[in-house]
This record gives sequence, structure tokens and C-alpha cells, in this order.
Amino acid sequence: MEIEKQKRVDELIKKVCDHYSVTLEDLEGSSRKESPRDARNLLMYILHKVLKITCYDVGLIFNRNYSTVLNAAKKISGWIEFDKEYAEFTANIIND
Repeated sequence: MEIEKQKRVDELIKKVCDHYSVTLEDLEGSSRKESPRDARNLLMYILHKVLKITCYDVGLIFNRNYSTVLNAAKKISGWIEFDKEYAEFTANIIND
């Protein structure tokens, strides 16, 4: 991954972790608790759909397989489509 993209990924991970009050270790872990799960899903969506990182590479970041990344992206896309507040929150994370 190129240096600029890696810096952007690190920045997004920090923003989302701060918002959800989770650590990088929480994101990489197997917890299905709401905060780590939602933070992880949001980051998978952003990295794959917005930054155009392959599902395989996103999966490597979070110790998941590519189908988990696809499912997370699909779930978050649905939330964005039907929940205006969540869509605005996501846009703020991406654009700040």
C-alpha cells in the first residue's frame, strides 16, 4: 500500500476508534460486542468502498476473510441508505 494511502488508513482507524471508544486490538479481535463490531464494519466499508482497497487487503488489516469485508460493506451501505444521521456521521468521518 502506498505511503499516502497508509497514512489515510491510519487516520481513519484512529477517528473511528476514538468515536467508538475501542482500540486497534479490539478491531482485530474476535469480539462480537456492539462497539468493536460496528467500528470494524464501518472501517471495512470505508476502506473498501471509499478508498478502493481490495476486500482481501482490508481483511488482512482486521484478520478477517474477504467475505466478511463484503458483508460488512453491504451492511453499512444499507445503514447509510436508510439512516440519514448515520449517513452524515459516516460522511463526517470520511471528510474530516
